[in-house]
Amino acid sequence: MILLLAAVSRKGARFAILDLTGAEGLDAGTAAHLLKLIQAVRMLGAEGILTGVQPSGARAMVDLGLELAGVTALASLREGLRYCIGRMRAGDATGGAAMRGAPAGRR
Repeated sequence: MILLLAAVSRKGARFAILDLTGAEGLDAGTAAHLLKLIQAVRMLGAEGILTGVQPSGARAMVDLGLELAGVTALASLREGLRYCIGRMRAGDATGGAAMRGAPAGRR
Protein backbone atom coordinates (compact mmCIF):
# COMPACT_ATOMS: atom_id res chain seq x y z
CA MET A 1 0.00 0.00 0.00
CA ILE A 2 2.74 2.43 0.96
CA LEU A 3 4.59 1.99 -2.34
CA LEU A 4 1.48 2.71 -4.40
CA LEU A 5 0.55 5.77 -2.36
CA ALA A 6 4.11 7.10 -2.53
CA ALA A 7 4.15 6.63 -6.32
CA VAL A 8 0.77 8.37 -6.74
CA SER A 9 2.02 11.31 -4.69
CA ARG A 10 5.50 11.51 -6.23
CA LYS A 11 4.29 11.30 -9.83
CA GLY A 12 1.12 13.36 -9.39
CA ALA A 13 -0.89 10.49 -10.84
CA ARG A 14 -4.48 11.10 -11.84
CA PHE A 15 -5.37 7.40 -11.77
CA ALA A 16 -4.24 4.20 -10.08
CA ILE A 17 -5.42 1.03 -11.79
CA LEU A 18 -5.59 -2.01 -9.55
CA ASP A 19 -5.73 -4.91 -12.00
CA LEU A 20 -7.03 -8.16 -10.57
CA THR A 21 -6.89 -10.15 -13.80
CA GLY A 22 -5.89 -13.68 -12.92
CA ALA A 23 -6.47 -13.21 -9.19
CA GLU A 24 -8.76 -15.97 -8.02
CA GLY A 25 -10.41 -16.51 -4.68
CA LEU A 26 -10.59 -12.90 -3.51
CA ASP A 27 -11.31 -13.22 0.20
CA ALA A 28 -13.02 -10.79 2.55
CA GLY A 29 -9.79 -9.35 3.93
CA THR A 30 -8.30 -8.73 0.51
CA ALA A 31 -11.51 -7.15 -0.80
CA ALA A 32 -11.67 -4.80 2.18
CA HIS A 33 -7.98 -3.92 1.75
CA LEU A 34 -8.51 -3.05 -1.93
CA LEU A 35 -11.32 -0.68 -1.07
CA LYS A 36 -9.21 0.98 1.64
CA LEU A 37 -6.45 1.37 -0.91
CA ILE A 38 -8.86 3.06 -3.33
CA GLN A 39 -9.98 5.41 -0.54
CA ALA A 40 -6.37 6.30 0.26
CA VAL A 41 -5.61 6.94 -3.43
CA ARG A 42 -8.66 9.22 -3.57
CA MET A 43 -7.36 11.18 -0.57
CA LEU A 44 -4.25 11.95 -2.63
CA GLY A 45 -6.39 13.40 -5.43
CA ALA A 46 -6.28 10.44 -7.81
CA GLU A 47 -8.95 7.99 -8.86
CA GLY A 48 -8.54 4.32 -7.96
CA ILE A 49 -9.92 1.93 -10.56
CA LEU A 50 -10.48 -1.81 -10.23
CA THR A 51 -10.08 -3.90 -13.36
CA GLY A 52 -10.30 -7.60 -14.09
CA VAL A 53 -12.50 -8.45 -11.10
CA GLN A 54 -13.61 -12.07 -11.33
CA PRO A 55 -17.22 -13.04 -10.51
CA SER A 56 -16.17 -14.56 -7.19
CA GLY A 57 -14.41 -11.33 -6.21
CA ALA A 58 -17.41 -9.22 -7.14
CA ARG A 59 -19.63 -11.50 -5.10
CA ALA A 60 -17.29 -11.33 -2.10
CA MET A 61 -17.40 -7.52 -2.13
CA VAL A 62 -21.19 -7.44 -2.39
CA ASP A 63 -21.70 -10.19 0.21
CA LEU A 64 -19.52 -8.28 2.66
CA GLY A 65 -21.64 -5.19 2.19
CA LEU A 66 -18.56 -3.18 1.26
CA GLU A 67 -19.32 0.36 0.14
CA LEU A 68 -18.77 0.37 -3.61
CA ALA A 69 -20.34 3.75 -4.37
CA GLY A 70 -17.91 5.86 -6.32
CA VAL A 71 -15.64 2.92 -7.17
CA THR A 72 -15.02 2.47 -10.87
CA ALA A 73 -14.81 -1.24 -11.70
CA LEU A 74 -14.20 -2.38 -15.26
CA ALA A 75 -14.00 -5.82 -16.84
CA SER A 76 -10.44 -5.62 -18.18
CA LEU A 77 -7.21 -3.69 -17.97
CA ARG A 78 -7.80 -2.57 -21.56
CA GLU A 79 -11.13 -1.02 -20.55
CA GLY A 80 -9.44 0.62 -17.58
CA LEU A 81 -6.79 2.21 -19.78
CA ARG A 82 -9.43 3.41 -22.23
CA TYR A 83 -11.39 4.91 -19.35
CA CYS A 84 -8.34 6.78 -18.03
CA ILE A 85 -7.35 8.07 -21.46
CA GLY A 86 -10.90 9.23 -22.09
CA ARG A 87 -11.03 11.02 -18.74
CA MET A 88 -7.68 12.68 -19.42
CA ARG A 89 -8.83 13.85 -22.85
CA ALA A 90 -12.08 15.15 -21.38
CA GLY A 91 -10.08 16.99 -18.73
CA ASP A 92 -7.83 18.55 -21.35
CA ALA A 93 -10.84 19.66 -23.41
CA THR A 94 -12.50 21.31 -20.40
CA GLY A 95 -9.39 22.75 -18.81
CA GLY A 96 -9.33 19.93 -16.28
CA ALA A 97 -12.86 20.35 -14.99
CA ALA A 98 -13.63 16.71 -15.72
CA MET A 99 -10.94 15.58 -13.31
CA ARG A 100 -13.11 15.54 -10.21
CA GLY A 101 -11.23 15.57 -6.98
CA ALA A 102 -7.85 16.22 -8.54
CA PRO A 103 -5.91 19.11 -7.03
CA ALA A 104 -5.37 22.02 -9.42
CA GLY A 105 -1.72 21.15 -9.90
CA ARG A 106 -2.60 17.71 -11.23
CA ARG A 107 -5.08 18.73 -13.88
